Amino acid sequence: MTVELVVDEQDEGDDEGAALFEGGDEGEDEAGDATKRDDDDDDELTFDDSIVFTAAVARGDSALVFECRSDGSYLQVLSVSLEPNPDAAGEEGEEGDDLFDDNSTAYLGPLYDELDERLQAEFEAYLAARGVDAEFGGWLAEFAGDKEQREYVAWLRRV
Repeated sequence: MTVELVVDEQDEGDDEGAALFEGGDEGEDEAGDATKRDDDDDDELTFDDSIVFTAAVARGDSALVFECRSDGSYLQVLSVSLEPNPDAAGEEGEEGDDLFDDNSTAYLGPLYDELDERLQAEFEAYLAARGVDAEFGGWLAEFAGDKEQREYVAWLRRV
């Protein structure tokens, strides 16, 4: 069993991001990022510092793929799907199972919010048992910020 993480530093087009703010006027800035207006100063905007990432737990020729959001104080599972394990394909590129041959019509699963609450809790426990929890989300958010800063400094040096 392998666990793979993919981090999306920008969460584009997700209306749920605005719901993460407590109070204040919410909206989107010009880039589409969720923002919150500071009540004291209408010109100052604060940004949601959560990170969206994908955790894939693979076994055999399939993988459970979880899209998650976290800022270190919570872990929110946005979606879960059953997908083919890209590492299970043969060296010549052949798929191991006919189940996933036509991904355009494959049923990947229901909307996560529509799943039974007990099943959602079990999925979250499943992730936590593999180390994907709020604490990990905080570490990942810090790591992504550090990586972005290092890439920015490297870009400045090249420029």
